[in-house]
Amino acid sequence: MVVGLVGIGFGLYLFYRRPSVLLIPIIITVSTLIIVLGQTLSFIWLANNGEIGYATVTNLDCRSGQKHHIHYQFSVGRILVDDIGPDGYGNHSCESIRIGDQGLVTYVANEPTIHVWGRAREYLTERLVVCLLVLVLLPIISYFGVQKRISELHEP
Repeated sequence: MVVGLVGIGFGLYLFYRRPSVLLIPIIITVSTLIIVLGQTLSFIWLANNGEIGYATVTNLDCRSGQKHHIHYQFSVGRILVDDIGPDGYGNHSCESIRIGDQGLVTYVANEPTIHVWGRAREYLTERLVVCLLVLVLLPIISYFGVQKRISELHEP
């Protein structure tokens, strides 16, 4: 994550000091991709190595116009996990689930505190879509931004 932030900072420095039509879009895109992939690695690992279990809904936060959150708890052996997660991801939406209902949770068998509400593969799919958007849109946007910056610098 730090590498990605440093790369973005360096790309912005170049944008203002020495605009380069090819170098800046590459630096910005790769740096942003590093940040997104850094946040995606745990979902990749959970999707491949995690186990699916059931958690009990203990509370709901379904306020209109805000992100919906499900409060849940589950136990593995002697470990009781009590957490909050977003609705969906293989579970019912906030409006259709009730306190006491069961929902899916993906967790690491020997360390259940590492977990996500729902199916890790669905989180992973969402993150991979973001990665594809970064790979497609960010180079185009930054390329045209640098082109505009260069034209502004050369105007009399």
